[in-house]
Amino acid sequence: MDIMIETEVVAVYDLKCIPVLTGEADDIRLRLEIVRNVSANHKPLSVKVWRKENYRIMPSFPILAKADDDGYADEEILVKDVFFEGLLEGVCGNTVDEVLNHSLTLIKKRFSLGNPDENRK
Repeated sequence: MDIMIETEVVAVYDLKCIPVLTGEADDIRLRLEIVRNVSANHKPLSVKVWRKENYRIMPSFPILAKADDDGYADEEILVKDVFFEGLLEGVCGNTVDEVLNHSLTLIKKRFSLGNPDENRK
């Protein structure tokens, strides 16, 4: 069985935090990957969206604490987000700018963030 390449990441963008103004929820931090479907002939570029999450690992064993080290490790992971996947599911195009601008416009509209025509700021 041959291993086939399905998509190629052609650009990666980390967006500024989107503030969540309700309750105790964390701000939303997103990464957009513009990918090229290697088998597509028409509008081969699309977008994958990842939500950045932080978590803290606490040691499960006793440690001798130093003044500058509490033993915790802060980590960041990328999570596939079903909500954002659905929001950006139909986004495709022929250029990175076309896909990026369409994606940013949809995200801005969803969160009522400024003028959707002012992308990349």
